[in-house]
Amino acid sequence: MLSPYLIALLVGGVLVAVSVFLGGDADADLDADADLDADADLDADADGEAHGTPLADGLSAWLPFGSLRFWTFFLCFGGLTGTLFGLFGLAGPVATAAASAAVGYATGLGISTLVRRLRANEVSSALSETDFVGASGTVLLPVSRAELGKVRVQLAGRAVDLTALTDDADSLHASDEVLVYDVRDDGVLLVTSNLEQRRGS
Repeated sequence: MLSPYLIALLVGGVLVAVSVFLGGDADADLDADADLDADADLDADADGEAHGTPLADGLSAWLPFGSLRFWTFFLCFGGLTGTLFGLFGLAGPVATAAASAAVGYATGLGISTLVRRLRANEVSSALSETDFVGASGTVLLPVSRAELGKVRVQLAGRAVDLTALTDDADSLHASDEVLVYDVRDDGVLLVTSNLEQRRGS
């Protein structure tokens, strides 16, 4: 009878192999409607789906249980760890389960985060500064004249998170809707909550 670890290794290994040998097509299939994460630096969301609060986004980045890629590598490497521990008698059942879960989690999180960042960088590098000007966004971290914050802007079907400042008299808070009216040379977005005034100027 196959152990649960060996079954996990086989299932995860097949999915990893499919992803490697079929390349981008498989990656798209693995990620479609599955990644419910928000990276702290840059995040690309293929379907532009609704995102929660900054706290919820932060938790989902560390607990990416909605990501099929996470589970693929969790099963593969968690199963591999459990199988090796079982074959060589390296630890008891509890220690083996703990080690398998830890290795699977670390590998799944690391790979899924790395891929998201690479894709986000591809998206941001493909967009010019003029693409951001006039785009609407949502504040993730408070923005003011003196304090850099973070906003999420929807562009080309992707959600991109970038640092931002404002010259508005009042600070902008999480979930506020803003408009990008300029981009500094260092890539920082200049945003305002006065949407209609800026659009009409």
